[in-house]
Amino acid sequence: MTQKNQKKKEKEKEKEQEQEIEIEIEQERENDLECFHLILNGKKKLRYSVLFNDLRTQIKKKVTNKRKKKLEKRKIVTMNNSRPGGAFFLFLRDYKRQYKKKNKAKKKIQQKEISKKASIEWRKLKKSERNKYNKIIKEQIQEWLNSTKNLENEYQRKRKNVQSESADEEGNNTKKFRPPTRKNDQFPRLFEY
Repeated sequence: MTQKNQKKKEKEKEKEQEQEIEIEIEQERENDLECFHLILNGKKKLRYSVLFNDLRTQIKKKVTNKRKKKLEKRKIVTMNNSRPGGAFFLFLRDYKRQYKKKNKAKKKIQQKEISKKASIEWRKLKKSERNKYNKIIKEQIQEWLNSTKNLENEYQRKRKNVQSESADEEGNNTKKFRPPTRKNDQFPRLFEY
């Protein structure tokens, strides 16, 4: 009983602290609004309204730039397909789906528990059942290798085009043109496995 009472008291204290923080935030907002209205109603109305609008536009630009960077990262990730994992990871994905269907009553299912149980089940599987997952993974790896080879071929074609264009323009310009390096390029390197 004492532990339960202590936990209740701790929760109540946390709630009170959160409420106090919310009250402080609201007071700061009200103070900011009052100051802003005083400024707008005062003599320097135009000057400060222009500054306020400038701040608004700067904030919007920063937010949109962050969103653009996130989208660009997503595009790069989708272009460079990652190598598929092993057969166990395929089994783990299937096992997680089955486990979640069976245990819908539990709201929070910890991933550690699921992965431990899945590893135990994986060890219990027969070789014939494991071979099913191994075959699927081998097919996925072959598809991945083919896609990376295609990307590598596209990269080589583009690089040759740039080099040939630079050779044509070399007679006209005194500066030499360098083709883009792999660091700047979006295509992944091809690794032999």
